[in-house]
Amino acid sequence: MPSPKDPQKAKEWREKLVLAWKNPERRELMSKILKERKFSREHKKKISLAAKKRIGNKNSFYGKKHSEKSKLKISRANSGKNSARYGKSPWNKGKKFDEESRKRMSYIAKRTHKENPEIGIKIALAHKGKKFSKEHREKISKKIKEFYKRDLKFNRLENNPLWQGGISFHPYNLLFNKNFKRIIKEKYDEKCAYCHSEENGCVHHINYIKNHSTTMNCVWLCSSCNSKFNANRDYWFAYWCDKLGVEPEDNINEAEMIDDMNKQKLINFMKAKYNL
Repeated sequence: MPSPKDPQKAKEWREKLVLAWKNPERRELMSKILKERKFSREHKKKISLAAKKRIGNKNSFYGKKHSEKSKLKISRANSGKNSARYGKSPWNKGKKFDEESRKRMSYIAKRTHKENPEIGIKIALAHKGKKFSKEHREKISKKIKEFYKRDLKFNRLENNPLWQGGISFHPYNLLFNKNFKRIIKEKYDEKCAYCHSEENGCVHHINYIKNHSTTMNCVWLCSSCNSKFNANRDYWFAYWCDKLGVEPEDNINEAEMIDDMNKQKLINFMKAKYNL
């Protein structure tokens, strides 16, 4: 039934329609009908083909965007008790994927995060300040131990999602010593360069090249922040270059130049440029 042409009557008609739609008895009835309904294989195929045609400019919503107000309404309408999944177990609980499916899912997730580094930042911000309960931590620990028992190579070396070709085994700069660490620590007033915490910390190489230990490439971080910057390395390298006012090309050029120096040349370079 179309809405009345009169604006006032149309408004009243929409309000009644919304109330009728939100009626719990109607929702329960619709849920029951839809739950018991079964489509034939042919009908499913027709729905699938019709959906595949609604792509690009053939989609009625093509080129449009929801306003922030609409997004908020949709979010509220589908959150908490309003969600169709409220009080129900996750659809994939207890479901086991075969090895091929897991590998495909892993590949897609890694590629997505690599192409969109902001995803990792959003996840990190969403979880910032959250703490797992003791029971939850014990469950995680137990599960990880089970993985290691089944496979000794689990999450080690190239099997680790953060594997970078073994650069963690590369040696540090010859002048990377207690004196150098103290200089970097004092440069940042003994506070984490990212969160400004005064907790125990360490020297972080912003381009992740351990042999490149200079004040251009090193910052002082607390242990928590240091572990955070192991993922999305391209993003964090660009972040620190911008923060320190260093051009990424200059940083990499200096790293390549230092890599070719012997001990004496390195000492002379550090004295001339950084007075170290």
